[in-house]
Amino acid sequence: MTNKNYIIDYICYSSGGIVLHDGKMRVKNRASDFEAKCSLEDFLKRKYENFGSLVIRSCVIDLGIPGFGDFFGFNPFNS
Repeated sequence: MTNKNYIIDYICYSSGGIVLHDGKMRVKNRASDFEAKCSLEDFLKRKYENFGSLVIRSCVIDLGIPGFGDFFGFNPFNS
């Protein structure tokens, strides 16, 4: 089985229910999406001492294809 890279869109909450971080992260070299999600959760537990819970909105395989905005720094097609 080959390892893949995943892009995870998530929200990290504190133990009191306050949003600590809302964003996306690339998790590299994981065998499955479950392993990538667990790895992200472990990372966030180490980063935030008052970590409470993690809500994952999406988890997709990173195909490594850059978007239009990656080349020019913006996307003129978004208004």
